Formats: sequence, C-alpha cells, structure tokens
Amino acid sequence: MNRKHILFAFLLFWLCQSRSYAQLGLDTSTAIIDSLYDYAWEHYPENAVVEYKASKAFYGMRSTQYAWTKDLGAQFNINEFQINPSANTTGNLFFPKYNFGVRVDLGLVFQRPFENKKARQEYNAAMWQVEQQKSDIRQMVVLRVQMYKLAKSLLKIKTQALEESNSLQIVIRQRFQRNEITIEEYNNANISNLKFLEDKFNAEAKYNLAKNDLETLVGRKLSSIRFLPKDF
Repeated sequence: MNRKHILFAFLLFWLCQSRSYAQLGLDTSTAIIDSLYDYAWEHYPENAVVEYKASKAFYGMRSTQYAWTKDLGAQFNINEFQINPSANTTGNLFFPKYNFGVRVDLGLVFQRPFENKKARQEYNAAMWQVEQQKSDIRQMVVLRVQMYKLAKSLLKIKTQALEESNSLQIVIRQRFQRNEITIEEYNNANISNLKFLEDKFNAEAKYNLAKNDLETLVGRKLSSIRFLPKDF
C-alpha cells in the first residue's frame, strides 16, 4: 500500500469517527432531554389533573357502553297454587300458571348511541389534553435547558473577560505609577474594569435563575441527577 492509499484510508477513518461522535453527541443530548422530561412529568402537579380527567372520561365511556342493560326490564310471576297446591281447596285451576314479560324503554334505546358517542368524544378530548400537556412539558424542558446552557456559557465568557480585565488592570496601575499614562486614562481603565465586574455579576444572577427554573421544573437538584455529564 503506497502513501496515497494510506492517507486516503486515514481520512476515511477520520470522517467516520467524526460522524460517529456527532451522532453520539446528538443522541446524548436527546437522552438528557428525555430523562429530564420524565422527571418533569412526574413532578409537575398539573399532569396528575389531566391524567385523572382522562381516566374519569375512560370509565365514563365504558359505563355508557354497558348502560343499555338499564333499558331492559323483566318481570316473572308464578301462580300461588303452583307453589302450594294444598292451598287450592276448591280444586279449580287458575291460568296462566306462569307470567313472564320483558320491558324495553324505546326512548332510551334510541338515545343510547348518542350518549355513547358523546362519552367517546369526551374521552378523546381528555386524551388529546394529556398529549398536549406532554408536548407542553417537553417544550418547557427543552427551553429551560437551552436557557440554562446559554446562561452558563455567558457566565463563563463574562468570568473570563473579568479575569483578563483584572490582569490588564495590574499593568495599567503599574504604568500609572510610572507616570506613563494620565489620570484620565487610569480612571477610564478602572471604570471599564468595574463594567466587566458588573457584567459578571449579572451573568451569574441569570445563570442562578436559569438553573433554579430548570431544577424547579424537574423537581430535583441538577447535582443529584447522575446521568448528567460533569460539564452540564
């Protein structure tokens, strides 16, 4: 195998590895969202309400499916002398010996399909509400994760900028002491450094709020969730 073939094989291997790592990163991100969504669904109180309504609608639908039995009525009578023949002292026979009847409420029979359809629609609406709630919760998880990551990245940038400004401030102070810069330039440098400090404090506050929002949604501290990567 010549040098060109070796180089081509190396490039092909590198491309495959890069694609694999990209897919792995995407899958890991999706897995994190899925797991955080499970925590959020379990913790968010409104979810229990919509699930209860769906369960209630389901049993209501099943109840109407068997409610047709209420539309039927049966009656059975038996001649008393058939039960106790000795009570018939006259010897006469009384007919009919047995009576059996079935009663059907036609009004309810024709109304029942509409009741069944109404119950099924109520159940479907309740299930749609559950699915909508799931979609809303997942969207909230995605949004708060993104806000958390953005706040963390901005805090990192602002912290690094402040550290660089602090290092520059030492040089500025030394130059001022050697009379290499004016008092105005020195004051402007101090004001700029204070601005970097303010930006860092603001970024830290936004990070803490974003982290608290995410933890409130999932119902636990991020530090207690084992599957999260260390740099999350």
